[in-house]
Amino acid sequence: MVELNPELLAVLKRVEERSKETRAAALAKVDHQLKLREGKTARQFLADKPSSLVHAFTAGWKICCNKVSELLFGNFLNIAIINSGNDVISSGAPLLKFPDILKRVLLDIGAKGQVAAGTPAECDGVTQNTTGMQTSMKSRDDIANATIDGLVHKTFDGALLLGNCDKIGPGLLIGALQFSIPAMVISSGPMKSGISHKEKMARRDANKQLVAEGKGIDVVATTETEFKSYPAEDEGGTCGFLGTANSNEVAITCMGLHVPGTTFVQSGTPLRLAVTEEAARMIAAKDDPKDTKSKVAPLTKIIDERAILNAVIGVLAVGGSTNLAIHMIAIANSAGIDLRLEDIDAISNVIPRCVHVFPNNANANVNDFEDAGGMPFLMRELANAGLFFTDVTTVAGEGMDRYFQQAYLDDSGKLQWRDAPAESSNLDVLRPPSNPFDSHGGFRLQGAAANGIPELHALSDGLKVLQKEFNFKVALITDGRLSGASGSIPAAIHCEPEAAHGIGMLSRVKDGDIICLNSDDGTITMPGLNEMEFNQRPAAIEPTVSKDEEHTVEAWQEAANEATRRMPPPSAGCLTVRPKFVQAIARNRGDLALAA
Repeated sequence: MVELNPELLAVLKRVEERSKETRAAALAKVDHQLKLREGKTARQFLADKPSSLVHAFTAGWKICCNKVSELLFGNFLNIAIINSGNDVISSGAPLLKFPDILKRVLLDIGAKGQVAAGTPAECDGVTQNTTGMQTSMKSRDDIANATIDGLVHKTFDGALLLGNCDKIGPGLLIGALQFSIPAMVISSGPMKSGISHKEKMARRDANKQLVAEGKGIDVVATTETEFKSYPAEDEGGTCGFLGTANSNEVAITCMGLHVPGTTFVQSGTPLRLAVTEEAARMIAAKDDPKDTKSKVAPLTKIIDERAILNAVIGVLAVGGSTNLAIHMIAIANSAGIDLRLEDIDAISNVIPRCVHVFPNNANANVNDFEDAGGMPFLMRELANAGLFFTDVTTVAGEGMDRYFQQAYLDDSGKLQWRDAPAESSNLDVLRPPSNPFDSHGGFRLQGAAANGIPELHALSDGLKVLQKEFNFKVALITDGRLSGASGSIPAAIHCEPEAAHGIGMLSRVKDGDIICLNSDDGTITMPGLNEMEFNQRPAAIEPTVSKDEEHTVEAWQEAANEATRRMPPPSAGCLTVRPKFVQAIARNRGDLALAA
């Protein structure tokens, strides 16, 4: 057995010690509910409340039962389907078809499926540069609440959670963790590959030339190019780059919540259909036909300290979105686990970046990553290097071995698994930890209190013009948020204390101040500036909100953002260091330095 990295073990020990009481309380809640329902399905547990049961099953109960007695006392499992599907987001479109597929498979194996709730599904790619960005982060809490609204009927023996993009995956998990039932995540998979980012940027460069010549941009040609880079067409699927959606996929796989070996199985393919059907079989499987519970363990028991740290490790190893630092803290909190940013920072020092796809690599995406060996290869190699916890519980049983295999269809079209390849088939995209793209794939970050935690894509575009067109050396220091594809601008993000409070260090910075951004040691300093004088400066800008946004501001301020609530003060050992200003450097983009 491979010996685990001592730094990982040290972080695990700290998290376990810190979480003793809250984790014990979360598990006690699950055990209490399981004891109450011992030997009974959820329906049987509610049998003495016939009116409630009738309301829950009025629609279509005869599909699975011929008699009321079968509905009441039959041992079939009833599975909730929580769906984030819609026609606006590419990853959500395929999910609209999934409930009928899942219900059919469940009936075939003697179970029943019910769509218990639909959730909101915002996308930063759509809402960027609009007031919709003010509610983007808040939507995670709305999704969690919608999930709770669906599962609160308590007639369910398990749940299938449909969706992953941006805030959806985290919201689904945060909501489902409030219940003592097993749950699995199903996503649409990535869309097929289109033209490369390099080709897309060539079109944008052509537009700049048109503007320089006093002409307007070619809107039709530009839109056609954008469509070619995101060729979802009728099938849909997640974006091909390694943004928040696909970082969610990595984290969910590393926690053992997907069908094994299927993280980046492409949308709209026969294999993706088979994977979706398999999820229904897994969640409703029983050791014995007479059993009244699923073989899959309750979600709260699967998401333990090791699973949470595995998710962090996976996102760091692929160079994923820093948004996951916000989300993993909130997911962990919902499972009674006290994960903190200094834990993520410590892990980032020992996890190498082994994946090189866009935004790092303008010519490769997650489909190329999957073709090179994908998550099964990466997780196995991390485990063999002592950088991944394997003594965990997953939806596929004990241990991570099943997740080191790839799913495929045999000649008869049956879903099968085989070992991940011994070597990466494309070392420009995927490497083992012994030969990484960077010795650390991690990120360090702070802060989450700004209204809506707005995404700063538009600001990045302006900075790129200064960098590329005017040859300025440009960096970004902000208490805002960046995800996905912020490009080549070195960025220190999520800085804390935050200017939104009028007390943050950033609020005192003035034009002309010299700031030193050091990505090697993770510090921001202001050389030659007297610290006492700086601290006595008034805030340069008072936070203001336009009247038409007041309603979204109020809604956000009322929302429970766990990442903010769990932010420790400087005296409690967080990453903020004075007089170094703020130690909050995101370093997970390798050769592009600090893009989130």
